[in-house]
Amino acid sequence: MRTVNIHEAKTQFSKLIARVETGEEIVIARDGAPVARLVSVRQPVAERLSLSARRQIGDSRNEVYLSAASVWEMAIKRRLGKLPLPESVASYVTRRLETDNVTTLSVRVDHAAAVEALELLHRDPFDRLLIVQARHEGLRLLTVDTQVLAYGNPAVDARAY
Repeated sequence: MRTVNIHEAKTQFSKLIARVETGEEIVIARDGAPVARLVSVRQPVAERLSLSARRQIGDSRNEVYLSAASVWEMAIKRRLGKLPLPESVASYVTRRLETDNVTTLSVRVDHAAAVEALELLHRDPFDRLLIVQARHEGLRLLTVDTQVLAYGNPAVDARAY
């Protein structure tokens, strides 16, 4: 949660709204005292995940990975205006990696080449690469995407019902 003063809220309103769209909560303060809160009216991404999935991600005994493929997809979507972020993808990811207990996962040549042999149940190239990476690295892939779930193991249904 970020706190800003009224002047900053007025001058940076569009950027603050972009942050709220990513699920962040913004508190607006006058003379250091909170007076208002900006929150999204949309269901945050985290709430689309089941309680079990959120617990697994938050459990420090579990290692959580962020694939370079996901960062690449984020950069493309932000450039096309389909991913509202308050800052560049590089800044956002760097900040989140510092605050969350997440390990980066590089895309290797064997990952990319293995996509060729993957059943064509889903056409999204980024999701297909994530499935291959999870299989090659022995990882579980928590997802709310029904097309990814069609691949079975290692995809795990993370949807909240």
